[in-house]
Amino acid sequence: MKSNYELHNVDCKELSTDPVSLVYLDPPYSCESEDIYYGVGNTFEGFLAYMKDRLFNIKKLMNPDANILVHMDGKAIHYIKVIMDELFGRDNYRNEIIWCFSNPASAKRWLPRKHNTILWYGTGNYVFNQPRIPYKTKMHVGGDAAWSKDKIPWEHYEKRGKLLEDWWIDIPAICRNEPEKTGYATQKPLKLMQRIVETWSNPKDRILDPFCGSGSFLEAGLSLDRFVVGSDKNSKAIEITRSRLDAVKVDILSE
Repeated sequence: MKSNYELHNVDCKELSTDPVSLVYLDPPYSCESEDIYYGVGNTFEGFLAYMKDRLFNIKKLMNPDANILVHMDGKAIHYIKVIMDELFGRDNYRNEIIWCFSNPASAKRWLPRKHNTILWYGTGNYVFNQPRIPYKTKMHVGGDAAWSKDKIPWEHYEKRGKLLEDWWIDIPAICRNEPEKTGYATQKPLKLMQRIVETWSNPKDRILDPFCGSGSFLEAGLSLDRFVVGSDKNSKAIEITRSRLDAVKVDILSE
């Protein structure tokens, strides 16, 4: 039976695959052990050069009509945006998405850092499936519509939901005792990955995670009927990801 995924145990600078319509990357950026393993370098300038080389190759793997989302923390994201503007075009920048979460912290000389940033660039006729989320409270909406004299009840808005904004506070980080936890240091929640897959791709699309890590993005994509492509220099990451994807395949086939 033909597989619905590709995994490559290579540095994404050397990755070659058929064109993809969505790229999500969560590269090493704050974990010292990862920085050493991936060969990021001993200086910040070395890190930026490392990222630019890999983003250059990733661009070559994208369709003309495609989305790319880069997930990082506040220490480097502003510099990465300059590189993204150069490689993908400043006019193709769409949003800076802030993912907020809360978990235990021990900061003493600064405020606890409890958000990440996701930069979104869309090229050509890119996919964008406008998401809506539930209202948290009963808002003071309704009354006369601007385009008619009809009264619009609250229930109309409640059923439709509100447009998802660029400030995400409804998806928590993974706790250490959650079933989806793999033990991978930088694992992101499956719910976050599912939102990205559903918003910026369609079923049957080819999607890529060039730093696949624990495999959460690829698991989300495969479970949502996408063809997923992952690469990682770390053989342990490939092992974890393959195990997760094979489990998804079993679930799909058994339905």
